[in-house]
Amino acid sequence: MNTLFSRLSIRFRLLIGFGLMSSLLFAVVMVSWWTLNHVQSNAKQIIDMYEPQVDRMTRVELLMVKISLEARHAILSAKDPTELHAAMERIGKDRRRLVELIHETEANLSTDIGRDIMKNIREADDVFWRLSLQVVGHAQTGQVAAAYALLTTDLVPARNRQLDHIGAQKEWQRQLMNQALADANQTIAQVKMVLAAVVTGILVLISFMLMRLINSMIRPLTSLLNTIVEVEHSGDYTKRVSVVGEDEVGRTAAAFDRMMEIVESRTNELARNREQLEEKVEQRTAELSRAVTSAKAANEAKSRFLATMSHELRTPMNGVLGMAQLLLSGPVDAKKTQDHARTILQSGQSLLTLLNDILDLSKIESGTQTLGAGMVNPVELLLNTQALFANNAMAKGLKLSVQWNGPHGRRYRGDANRLQQMLSNLTNNAIKFTAMGEVRIEATELNQVDGSAGVEWAVQDSGMGIPLQKMPLLFQPFSQVDDSTTRQYGGTGLGLSIVKSLAQLMGGEVGVESQEGEGARFWIRLRLDVMTDAVDLSELDTGHRTGLMPQDSSQQMSGRVLVVEDNRVNQQVICAMLNQLGFEVIAVDNGQLAVERVMQEADAISAILMDVQMPVLDGYEATRQIRDWESFQGRSALPIIAVTADAFIEDQARCRDAGMDQFLPKPIKLSALSKVLGAFQTDQADRSTRP
Repeated sequence: MNTLFSRLSIRFRLLIGFGLMSSLLFAVVMVSWWTLNHVQSNAKQIIDMYEPQVDRMTRVELLMVKISLEARHAILSAKDPTELHAAMERIGKDRRRLVELIHETEANLSTDIGRDIMKNIREADDVFWRLSLQVVGHAQTGQVAAAYALLTTDLVPARNRQLDHIGAQKEWQRQLMNQALADANQTIAQVKMVLAAVVTGILVLISFMLMRLINSMIRPLTSLLNTIVEVEHSGDYTKRVSVVGEDEVGRTAAAFDRMMEIVESRTNELARNREQLEEKVEQRTAELSRAVTSAKAANEAKSRFLATMSHELRTPMNGVLGMAQLLLSGPVDAKKTQDHARTILQSGQSLLTLLNDILDLSKIESGTQTLGAGMVNPVELLLNTQALFANNAMAKGLKLSVQWNGPHGRRYRGDANRLQQMLSNLTNNAIKFTAMGEVRIEATELNQVDGSAGVEWAVQDSGMGIPLQKMPLLFQPFSQVDDSTTRQYGGTGLGLSIVKSLAQLMGGEVGVESQEGEGARFWIRLRLDVMTDAVDLSELDTGHRTGLMPQDSSQQMSGRVLVVEDNRVNQQVICAMLNQLGFEVIAVDNGQLAVERVMQEADAISAILMDVQMPVLDGYEATRQIRDWESFQGRSALPIIAVTADAFIEDQARCRDAGMDQFLPKPIKLSALSKVLGAFQTDQADRSTRP
């Protein structure tokens, strides 16, 4: 029952409690009201029962007095018998009514005592009436004295006794009525006392039940409040409310427990996230610290690089400008002129090498560096590298050797030019940092799997070696072992970075093995496709033969070349080279003039050297207009050779898209210029002699 009651809502419990208590109180009140009404009804019935009897007895008494007085008056005042007889007839009527009233009163009596009294009254009335008749008889016969004596001695006492009986009857009835009323009043008083006691008990019971009900609602609320305060002060979200029930408080407690579970879960999750965040913050802080350190190191390296670059640029520039000033200062004999010119050439080549390194690094960092696919002959590559640095090694008294550790006649598919560049960088560094001893260049085939082989290219020296803590910096851009290295040996610190980037571009890796004071061994490991069948070799040979064939730069050529160049110095250099090769030269300053000159003298022009960056009309648009004019005129296309300092692959593609035939990067080498123009002249000669 308690469980069922506890499932009810507080509102329903209050309604049920107040309903039950109100019903109980109503029932008690109704029972008390019915009891009082019943007692009052009984009292009224008693009054209704006795009052008519008392009234009838009073009427009997009055009627007896009337009869007695009338009889006495008739007897005493009657003048003749006739008058007395008439008076007695009237009295007889009253007496008959009296008898009827006595019989009626006696019939309504419920007690023997009352009936006995009425019997006595009836008998007394009979006696009184007989005496009255006797007195009347004496009076009629003239016996007045006898009648009067009978009247005074017998009739009046008889009537008095009759009245006494009636008075006794009335008194007895009044006593019965008073006793009944007293009993009714006592019953009413008792009922009122019982009702007061019952109502008081019910009120006490209601108060007790209300206290129990309120306590049953307040106790869980207090428990809930205590738990909330405890959680608020302690922060312990594992606390739960020990309240069971399905009423509003029970549901509130259950909802609070669920909320505590959610808060506990989210608090735990927040704590975990906070710990993870702190770990991440520590990790990111460490990474940021490393990044800041790395950035500072990179900035310092770039600062050192700029200082070094300034030195590396100014050193060959000093050779160029100094020797040029000496040539211009006065008459110089032929030998000194050649020496000065050779120094200028070497200084210019140094500048070009430096610019090429910077260009390579820029391409690598921008992701525009591309690789060629040709034949790689490891023995030839090693011997070429040895030949390039033989004089440098000999000048320092170093032994420069090469070694191939692999199958005889092995060929690979790859970019031989970039491999040559990588080996040259490593060999140059080895010779630079080796004071005595030997530098060995070697290549080893490590393994062969599914038509490809792992090949290691290595350069080992007996130089100063590298400290262990400095090795991680070796392959970073702009970095060298320390600043004293730059001051003592020169260099920009780009070579090893370029080697690493090219190796990664080829899908390989680089590394170094060194101990300070015992030399170093730098290696490059690549996986290259092995060329084993004759088809591959023939394709490569054909590829090498295809294109522009080399020409002897000393061979004299003929024809007229249109030079389109806005820079006067470059224009003079190109014109001088063309004159030395035997060409006549026409020079203009922009593309618009070139288009007009072609339209005027197309038959007299053998080729066009076109700069691309010019005012008025650039080389790209000038070439397009020339090609459009040639197409419209139905003429054969003139050879147009791009001459530009923009040496990126996309620049070459843009030149081809504009309609140019060949590409010469600045600074122009005389041999390259001779090769390109000689190829075009050979091609034109073949077409002219072809039947």
